[in-house]
Amino acid sequence: MAKRRTPWTPIFNPDPRYGAVAVGSTPGTPPGPTLTVVGSVFNSTTLDGAWYNDVDGNYCYVTCSTPSQRRMTVVDISNPATPAIVGSVQDVSRLTVPAGIVKDGNYCYVTVANNARLVAIDVSTPASPSVVGDVIVAGSAGSAQGIVKDGNYCYLPWPSTDSVYVVDVSTPATPSTTGTVTDATDLDWANHVVKIGTNLFVTALNTDTISTIDVSTPASPTVTASLTDATNLNGASWIINDGNTLYVTAPFSDRLTVVDASNPASLSVVGSVVVGTPTASFTYMPMVKIGDYVCVARSDVDTIYAVDVSTPASPTVVASVTDSTLLDFPAGMSGAGNFLYVGAAAADRLTVVELS
Repeated sequence: MAKRRTPWTPIFNPDPRYGAVAVGSTPGTPPGPTLTVVGSVFNSTTLDGAWYNDVDGNYCYVTCSTPSQRRMTVVDISNPATPAIVGSVQDVSRLTVPAGIVKDGNYCYVTVANNARLVAIDVSTPASPSVVGDVIVAGSAGSAQGIVKDGNYCYLPWPSTDSVYVVDVSTPATPSTTGTVTDATDLDWANHVVKIGTNLFVTALNTDTISTIDVSTPASPTVTASLTDATNLNGASWIINDGNTLYVTAPFSDRLTVVDASNPASLSVVGSVVVGTPTASFTYMPMVKIGDYVCVARSDVDTIYAVDVSTPASPTVVASVTDSTLLDFPAGMSGAGNFLYVGAAAADRLTVVELS
């Protein structure tokens, strides 16, 4: 089948205010949540095309998708109202278009979308991050985006090769590819990934599929099951988990879908909801789960939505925030506490949104 590639443009608890009753609400029930932009930082160089990011402690680590920048930037978020850039690293040969990022220990691990690399960056000194190692992972370039790290390994879905790669990063200076699995159907345009126990769960955008991959032996990952749903998983892309429950965004049907993965050999759709008003444009739909809510961004309408998933069979959109300046093309998102950290790629910003 023809590839459906994504455009090259470049994851709280409810406030228990039971004593205050909002207009139109029922006495004795808490008011609904709100999403509010509380802070933002702009830089046309060090946040040019701000894309994926990951939060750890007081810092957010942001990849910049504009090919002319070729960098990763560190932002101090100790005060969410006033995020501040503290460091950045540029590498014109190895960070050509940095994309997916995960922070673990003293290192960030970054997928590079157009030169088939995984890059290790030492961030032990946030003001002076430095590239310390890299490995060419795939035999083809492409918009590699997803990444998860567990123990000594990074797991990378690679869309253009319909593959998932296992990379040994026990020595960050010399990462090496350990295992690979390729499947032209169940991993067709493999996109994002989570790991639960000894299994990966990987979205395949072209075939509306989530696949289970056994990585108990890292050198020989194996596809063991898959779930395809042309409606609820149409264009399956971002995936996160809370325990054995998976949350998947499906941009071609504008949906957030809940999937039960308690039996990795038999995945099943539990519930689904259309997020926002469908448009004719493809939309990036990164997400973060905080408490009973999954917060989903839509890049086509510069909006973030809060979806109540406390009843998995009937997820419900309960709040949203739109800002065409501070949330212009929200293509990447991470979270900590009650805060979302949003890479607004078209605005060259990292913007902070509070769920309260």
